[in-house]
Amino acid sequence: MLPHPEALAAPATPTSLTAAVAGQPIDPKTILATTGPVRAAGSFLLMVVLGAAVLRLFEADVDAAIDASLDRPVTSTIYGLIAHGSVGVATAYAYSFVASAGTLAAAGLAVVALAWLIVAAVGFLVTGGVITGAVGSTQPWTGLVFGAAIAAAAWLLPSVAAGVAVWFVAVSLGIGGRTREWVHASRSTSYGGDGRQ
Repeated sequence: MLPHPEALAAPATPTSLTAAVAGQPIDPKTILATTGPVRAAGSFLLMVVLGAAVLRLFEADVDAAIDASLDRPVTSTIYGLIAHGSVGVATAYAYSFVASAGTLAAAGLAVVALAWLIVAAVGFLVTGGVITGAVGSTQPWTGLVFGAAIAAAAWLLPSVAAGVAVWFVAVSLGIGGRTREWVHASRSTSYGGDGRQ
C-alpha cells in the first residue's frame, strides 16, 4: 500500500535522515508532530546544503535551467507538475517497497529520502534563481538562499497540506523548464522538427 500523501513530507527534515542512517524506522507522524518553525529550519538548512552542492557541481546546468524556466514560466510549471507528479509516484512506490525490505529498509529509505530531497533542492534552487532573475539579480547563490527561504516558509503555513502544496508547485517550476526542453528535443529527434515550444 502506498503511504499517505502527508508521509511524503517526512524526508523534509534532518530527523528522518538521521533516524534512517542510525538504523531506526522512519516515523512520519513524529516528524509531522514537530512545530512549524522546526520543520522550517530543517528544510532551510537541507535546501541550502544540498542546493549549494548542486550549484557547485553543476552551475552551468543550473543557469540553463533558470533560463529555460524564465523563458516560459507557465508552460514550464505545467511540465514540471507532470514530471514532479511522476517523481512523487515513483518515490511513494519506492518508499512502500523498501519499507518492507527487512534489514535493508533503513538504508533503502535513506536513499529514497535523499533522492527526493535532491530533486526538491534542484527545484527550489532554480525557482529561487527564476524569481531573483526576474527582478534583475544574476547571482545564483542569491537564488539558492531565496529558494531555501521559500522551502522554509512553506512549513510556516497553517497546515501541512498547504506546505506540501507550496513545495510541489515551487519545485515543479524549478524542474519544469529543462523538462520542457528535454521533451521537445526528444520530439525533434524523433520527428525531424525543431522541437521548439
